[in-house]
Amino acid sequence: MNEDANKRLRCRPGDTARVVDSSNDALIGRTVEVAQLHFDGRWECVLEGGAVIGLADDGMGLLLTRDWLFPDCCLEPKHVRHREPLSALAESLAA
Repeated sequence: MNEDANKRLRCRPGDTARVVDSSNDALIGRTVEVAQLHFDGRWECVLEGGAVIGLADDGMGLLLTRDWLFPDCCLEPKHVRHREPLSALAESLAA
């Protein structure tokens, strides 16, 4: 995956995200931790909570696992937004 494509990704390693689209209905709405980018451009994710049964990546059998691969578009990241302290407040506390 090239650098320009990486800049457009919504998720980042370490993010918590919600699954918004999947061929496996049991995964929709579930929360995952985004681990790393897989060689094919999908995110390697660890499902929070119980494991889910689904087709193996090669389509040859079923798996019960918490480890899943998702395209970026199927995940909605839950970014924690940190507020910058007010400069006036910071200055008054420093005095």
